Amino acid sequence: MLKRVAVFMNYPSHYTDSIFENMLMDTRVNTDLYYYNSQPTDHKEWDRNIDNNSHIYYSKKSYFLFKKEYYNPDIVNQFLEKHYDIAIISGTMPFTSLHLLIICILKGIPFIFAADTTSFPLDSNLNQSRLWQIRYRLVADKAVGIWMPGKASASFWKRLCGSYVENKLIEGRYLLDSEGIVRHFDKDDARRVIRDRAGFLKDDFVLLFVGALFRNRNIGLLLEVLDRIIKVNKGFKLMVVGDGDDRELIDEYSKQMPNAIFHVDKSPYDELNDYYLASDCYVHPGSEPYSLAVVQAAFNNVPIVTSGFVGAAYDYVYSGYNGYIVEYDDVESMADAILKIQTGSLDSEMIIETNKRVFSERNAKVVAGKIVDYICEIV
Repeated sequence: MLKRVAVFMNYPSHYTDSIFENMLMDTRVNTDLYYYNSQPTDHKEWDRNIDNNSHIYYSKKSYFLFKKEYYNPDIVNQFLEKHYDIAIISGTMPFTSLHLLIICILKGIPFIFAADTTSFPLDSNLNQSRLWQIRYRLVADKAVGIWMPGKASASFWKRLCGSYVENKLIEGRYLLDSEGIVRHFDKDDARRVIRDRAGFLKDDFVLLFVGALFRNRNIGLLLEVLDRIIKVNKGFKLMVVGDGDDRELIDEYSKQMPNAIFHVDKSPYDELNDYYLASDCYVHPGSEPYSLAVVQAAFNNVPIVTSGFVGAAYDYVYSGYNGYIVEYDDVESMADAILKIQTGSLDSEMIIETNKRVFSERNAKVVAGKIVDYICEIV
């Protein structure tokens, strides 16, 4: 008999949908997919289409409790009415997820906890509160599996729980849906169109950052880096795609460096890839549990410079091959890495080969297969 699998996620997203599409097609399991929200709550510009599929259910009753907490009683009722062999539950922990976890624990239903938790630096003590650690250690103890993005998250769980948890870890929680990438231009055309729009020249060396301008993204450090390297070469430019509290820093530095910075508040997902094609180096100066922007840069074979406080760095960036991982909050090391790339320290063929190898292991079909393999083994 087929194993019945219930998957509970906050909303459709480009970094998980392709995995679930492959799970829905896997004939070894019967998978139902439940979404608490029909559209992304923190990326409204994505505008995901709702699939017309009897195995995909979108909540019709969402009650907001306080802050970002909400509850979906219809989804909980569906889970109670149907008899599933295992559940995969989103670890971002709105009240719906918490209730589903409690049901699984009380009823003895196996569950896989899906989370992106990290703690930097990777070799340091955890920076979460003691109460928080106790709560997540309890969840890890009760879970039959923990589905997380990659090496940085694996380091967190091993530090939190000890070596015993290693056999529960499944990588690939976040992936780039390469088939969903929209290309309006080839690389040459993208460089021409986007650079014309930005007012940049063909031979300028263009840095790119994509993401919310939260304080922990450290955009101020990247602007300091630009200010330093532009004194070495006036041809350095910066494109920033994203909005947030620190956008005022961009406005401030734009006055100091006229015509060196191009800022777009937000971009529809189907236009985002054009910015990668038009850039020469992707830079992440801050801290983030993962960063699909780093992944998309690797997909486009754009050299990457990232701090060591970005989770995706440990899965996609190989220093000296396709980019550099540098010290967090260190202007000098980041500037030096960018200058190395600008002067040709990385071999273009090596960049392509390195990224090809990474994506051969980290794609939706492979990850979905590993999850189903794991389910079939433990249930």
